[in-house]
Amino acid sequence: MNEIDEDNSQLDPRIQIELEKLNSTTDEINRLEIEYDEANTTFSMLLNESTRRLKLLSKKLGSCIEKARIYYDLLDDAKKAQQECQEAAALNSCGSQRNGGIGRTAVFNTSARVAI
Repeated sequence: MNEIDEDNSQLDPRIQIELEKLNSTTDEINRLEIEYDEANTTFSMLLNESTRRLKLLSKKLGSCIEKARIYYDLLDDAKKAQQECQEAAALNSCGSQRNGGIGRTAVFNTSARVAI
């Protein structure tokens, strides 16, 4: 044991400082690994519980989910189509403003001919 004490006393102070930094950093890494493991365990438990609840609701509701799925799929499609129409209308509006109303005049003339 005396030999070890003598070796430590003979170490360069800069090395001793770096070793202390290394030890404290190692402690921090170990603490973070433990925190990560705890968070991962909590996540797994929540995921399992949520999966169990979804399966239970799926059994309880049965075919209602499949019937409603069609509606919600079509609702998503309608929202996408509406967004595309709004973008096209905005582009058309910008284009007709640049043309000085030529497009609007052509549409008005065509509408007037159809109305006759």
